[in-house]
Amino acid sequence: MAEKSKVVTKYATKGGAIVNVVQDRLYDDRFQWECAGCGETGFRRARTYANQDGQSHAKTCAALPLD
Repeated sequence: MAEKSKVVTKYATKGGAIVNVVQDRLYDDRFQWECAGCGETGFRRARTYANQDGQSHAKTCAALPLD
């Protein structure tokens, strides 16, 4: 995965892990979600869609936070 510049949105999963939506460093208009619990990631998309996808994942993911 490409190196990211900053987290722009966070969502909590059902299990309490965090899903981060991050801005891509190379493409300022592209964002990607990453689940810190299960490790799944989404495609690079416009921020609105990355937020929707990240929130949708958080609603269904039962991953626990990593220590």
